[in-house]
Amino acid sequence: DGTETGQLFSPRLTSVRVPLYQIGARGVTALLSQLQNGDCNNSCNNILSLPEPIVLPVVLLSGDSTAAPRV
Repeated sequence: DGTETGQLFSPRLTSVRVPLYQIGARGVTALLSQLQNGDCNNSCNNILSLPEPIVLPVVLLSGDSTAAPRV
């Protein structure tokens, strides 16, 4: 995930950097929208009432724990 903690491991681990700020911001925006529009009545626990998925970019951080495929 690109954090300082990840640098402590040997071999360096392969991880994925995710946009944490954008995930939080989009989540809060979606929640506020549901609350303001009255979309969140008693059906909030119904999976059919979930909004469309939001896709955000991620970055693969290839470390020493990744190897080429064996042939």
